[in-house]
Amino acid sequence: FRPVFHIYRCIYCYLCVDVCPVKAIKPTREYENVALRKEDLVVR
Repeated sequence: FRPVFHIYRCIYCYLCVDVCPVKAIKPTREYENVALRKEDLVVR
């Protein structure tokens, strides 16, 4: 199972950090997500 992150939906609540079973997600203070296409804001 590989999660898919839709960064364009992120509201920076960090709930994903709390529920990640392998602690692979780290909180950050970087809030700039710039892309020309919506598809570029999806992390697989």
